[in-house]
Amino acid sequence: SYLAALARYATRTGRKPYSPAFIALTYENPSILHYRQIRQAFSAPVASSYGTTETGYVFMECEHGRLHQNTEYCHMDFQPLKPEHGGPDIGLILVTPLRHPWTILLRFDVGDLVGVARDKCPCGRNGSLTLLAVEGRVVNQTLDTRGQAVSQRTVDLAVAKLDGLVQYQLRQVSPVIYLLPIGNCPLYNEGDVVVSYQVHCSGFTHLAPHPDRGHGRNEICLAHRRRQEDGGRLGQ
Repeated sequence: SYLAALARYATRTGRKPYSPAFIALTYENPSILHYRQIRQAFSAPVASSYGTTETGYVFMECEHGRLHQNTEYCHMDFQPLKPEHGGPDIGLILVTPLRHPWTILLRFDVGDLVGVARDKCPCGRNGSLTLLAVEGRVVNQTLDTRGQAVSQRTVDLAVAKLDGLVQYQLRQVSPVIYLLPIGNCPLYNEGDVVVSYQVHCSGFTHLAPHPDRGHGRNEICLAHRRRQEDGGRLGQ
């Protein structure tokens, strides 16, 4: 988020930027870290507006942090994932715009995963599909060591627990090896990340530094150590 970068600069230099009445984030999937940085520099409430170039404005976040469908503009179908990958509460959204000015789209797959709310929202806007959160892009999922999907949001919830982290990028380079470059922050040891993942990401029974793969100054390399019945070998 460019606004998060501006907020970090303002906080670092002690500047007090103008705070508008309301800050709306759109056409991006902000990390918890981005929200934290923006709120540190700006006193205005922050909310996300969800949409795409193809389908336009689809969801708006309410004061309770949930996203509500724009029923006047689009019809929405929810396609849950299989239970082993997060369903029935996590799945795809298929959007049919109702007032598109230049094309017709029917059940358009936007390529994002969402988590649906099953209870009523305290804000009272309960006449449409309501989301707990956008889980991230389908193509940006990783897999745990059982082959089950781990969404961007699940990773973000885990990694954001590390105090002082500014930004990161998790890359899965094999079924059991994950690279975690971390930027502009004090060095973390592998144990910090291991504890966070064990608590928040399913399927990681044990994580350890991989002995055959070095990492740079700001890159942590983790590998999943196989269960005892697999002979205790590090996966390749």
